[in-house]
Amino acid sequence: AAATRRGCSMTALRAAVASFSFKRARAQRVRIEDSAADGITARHLDEPVSSELPDAARYGIPGITTYTAAEINRWRVSDSRLQEYTDEELLVWRRFFDAHAVHGRVNFKEFQHLIKRRCGDLMNSLRLPSFLLSAWARFDEDANNLLDFTEFVVHMPLLEVRLMKIAAHDPIFAQRSVQNYGNGERLDVEGVMQMMEAHKYVVVTRTDARRLLKSIEAGSGEGIATAEALHHWSTEEGDDFLNP
Repeated sequence: AAATRRGCSMTALRAAVASFSFKRARAQRVRIEDSAADGITARHLDEPVSSELPDAARYGIPGITTYTAAEINRWRVSDSRLQEYTDEELLVWRRFFDAHAVHGRVNFKEFQHLIKRRCGDLMNSLRLPSFLLSAWARFDEDANNLLDFTEFVVHMPLLEVRLMKIAAHDPIFAQRSVQNYGNGERLDVEGVMQMMEAHKYVVVTRTDARRLLKSIEAGSGEGIATAEALHHWSTEEGDDFLNP
């Protein structure tokens, strides 16, 4: 009888563990919680974030923590530089950040791995260490030797811009880009997003594309960039802290 009871107990324990494991695995696959009050339905990792937002996290995503609309809004209001992003765009950035964060922060070791994998093919190995330290100093605004989500999202697009300019020293870069991603004469925001994808931006969002286009067109407000404007932009030095 005792053996029977032990057998039943073990069976119940296995069932409980299996149920917990299933629920945990399912929770890890859900990007944000299904909340009718927040007006957001659950999405899974194998579903697109948006038809307009390519999922460009390129280094693998281990497990995704769930986030509510209220949490997403807190990210946005925490810093004015994040206010232009939509919920979906912030989630794309959060996915990439979480893939490299430890306990909600990116440490120098993880940052070093990211920079080496992202920049290694674009610059001399002798210049990479100084580039890494300069980038870290700019990213780590509060100098606490850790990067929070806001610091990461604010500065990663600037680093991507600098890397694109390094790759864009080809004299026919502007003409080729307008031909490949525009209508042959100029680029709009859709073309800029394609250009970002082609240059392997770690994350591509419409907001970042609009900001980049505004930089390329030098504030003309037309929402388009000619080959001439793109060439001028690609030859500008930009921020000294990212100069290799």
